[in-house]
Amino acid sequence: MIDAKTVQHIAHLARIGVSHNDIAQLAKELSAILDYVKELDRYDTSGVDPVAHVTGLENRGRKDDSKQALLPRIDEGMLEGQAPKTQNGFVVVPRVLG
Repeated sequence: MIDAKTVQHIAHLARIGVSHNDIAQLAKELSAILDYVKELDRYDTSGVDPVAHVTGLENRGRKDDSKQALLPRIDEGMLEGQAPKTQNGFVVVPRVLG
């Protein structure tokens, strides 16, 4: 059974506030969840391949083409006028990573 200290630690890690009145109920619920997951230990999964995605769908990608990133030319001055700084059809932003 999960104790109150563990519930408070999990809440701290998740950055959520938990009132003292809810700790006992959360400990009971978390323990029930872990007991349910422990039931999986009863099954032999040694011959089962790991699955990354249950549907078999894959992410599709596209080639990164900088020409597609140009500002729309419907109204050439509209976006360029709203951006603090532009250069060669791109909006210039401050560097985020050093």
